[in-house]
Amino acid sequence: MAGLGVARVVFSHFSVMPKKTAQLFVAGPPVVEPALGRKVGKEELGGSHLHTGGFGAVDNDADSEEEAFKQIRHFLSYMPNSVYEVPPVEESDEPPDRREEDLFGIIPKNKRLPYPIRRIIELILDKNSFFEIGKKHGRSVVTGLARLMGRPIGVMASDPNFFAGAITAQAADKMVRFIDTCDTFHLPIVFFVDIPGFMIGLDAEKQGTIRFGARFIFAVYQATIP
Repeated sequence: MAGLGVARVVFSHFSVMPKKTAQLFVAGPPVVEPALGRKVGKEELGGSHLHTGGFGAVDNDADSEEEAFKQIRHFLSYMPNSVYEVPPVEESDEPPDRREEDLFGIIPKNKRLPYPIRRIIELILDKNSFFEIGKKHGRSVVTGLARLMGRPIGVMASDPNFFAGAITAQAADKMVRFIDTCDTFHLPIVFFVDIPGFMIGLDAEKQGTIRFGARFIFAVYQATIP
């Protein structure tokens, strides 16, 4: 896909690319070679491995078209029919006295050690309800949709396994888009916060981390959802 069609992908609230069979670029190889003097293949220029990393022009990848449609259906299952409605609440079979013993020891006493944040999310929210969005970019933060006692919610969580959970430019950009999506469709957000601050260093400064980080702060304060 090239040209205006690429913009439509980015406009969408969720996007997914099948690996190897889908490519995305502003202009394809026949335009790139004469314009820039570089010969490049379609997959190298616009494959899912490229667009689901970095700043995440595309949210997720899939092993096949069938899996891509499955992800789309999964995403839509948390959504209202329109922005004028609230998300659908399902009857929950979660026991009100549910007690996950693993939570008691899952955070190391040594604060310099990381912990499995996705496992924590699974233990706290409705079982098998977490649908992750943007796993391969902005990796110091986890984002996705889930249910809590049957109610659809957005989920954000710091991941100490990447930069100790520091907010990179990519992570901030990812969170802004996610917060705006949840705000649009009336999804409250549960945020598991363990942020040491914005990412520091030469690369972080070159990427304009503070500009993206400030936009993240704006998104939080401007959101109308709890």
